[in-house]
Amino acid sequence: MVNDRSTLRARYKALRKKLLSLTPFIRRSRHERALHRIDKYLQLERKAHEALGYLFFSAPTLASTAQAQIRVMRLSAPVDELCLFVTHAPTAFLKAHVIDHIEALLAANVAVILVANTDVEFSTLQLPPELEARLSGVVVRENVGYDFAAWSHVYSMIDPARVRRRLYLVNDSIIGPLEHSAYAAMLARVRESRADLVGLTCNPDPHEHLQSFYLVFNQRVLHSPIFDKFMRNVVNMPRKESVVTSYELWLTPYLLRSGFTAEALFPNIATYAPPTRNDTLSHWKELLEAGFPFIKSAVLTESNEADEARNALPARYTAGVRKR
Repeated sequence: MVNDRSTLRARYKALRKKLLSLTPFIRRSRHERALHRIDKYLQLERKAHEALGYLFFSAPTLASTAQAQIRVMRLSAPVDELCLFVTHAPTAFLKAHVIDHIEALLAANVAVILVANTDVEFSTLQLPPELEARLSGVVVRENVGYDFAAWSHVYSMIDPARVRRRLYLVNDSIIGPLEHSAYAAMLARVRESRADLVGLTCNPDPHEHLQSFYLVFNQRVLHSPIFDKFMRNVVNMPRKESVVTSYELWLTPYLLRSGFTAEALFPNIATYAPPTRNDTLSHWKELLEAGFPFIKSAVLTESNEADEARNALPARYTAGVRKR
């Protein structure tokens, strides 16, 4: 056994020496940078495998199988525009910016169904009565699957043929509207767009895709069997990374390859190398100047400019947001 080990060790050393003799000289700093890049890559790979780990245990369930309570459903007559607005309600009260955003949509004659993914008992969730009375629906849902699952679940409860012109899918990860005039101008651009799919911003990493916090589906794609099949087959992914990888990143190219068109109202600003080309994080001030009426909530928790962003928001919007 000792001799075998010695032989193996000797062979390893000889092979290593030969490989080194064939390897070009590399500076230590360059070598360290390469190791750093490899380490970051391996970390991303580990995250991806963790995100897909459920495949080794049990397949995720359809979004429509989650526990849910329909408090209100008034979508009996056709509407021109409908918004499925998803919020995460960690407490019994809606976030202040969610209420304001819904009010802005209602003021613009967009019918709204509120979908609350919540961690509290369904019966304890409280809505302002005057707001609830003007909603086309209220669905309280267990907090599984994130936004795409919530959109899919409520989509399965309605007849999409009753939505004549466009369907809005919105979530609460954008804080605002910060200026009513900017929001009105943005909505006007949404309604003027001839694209089948309209988003606010485009992220080119890892490939170009509309970011999913605010998506608008116009009539041609909305009433297509392709979109209907997609919406009815969303599953309750166990991790946010899985939702991004499976749905947000691929929805835009999927529809483009199916013959539809897409447009971002605020084209990408950043031109340098990834992964810092997400304008909602790295260029939020430039977006505001361009008429984007929101600040992404992640800026308050993930950006070096979190304090500056917090100061740009009304105090009622930042209450309860953890500081960086």
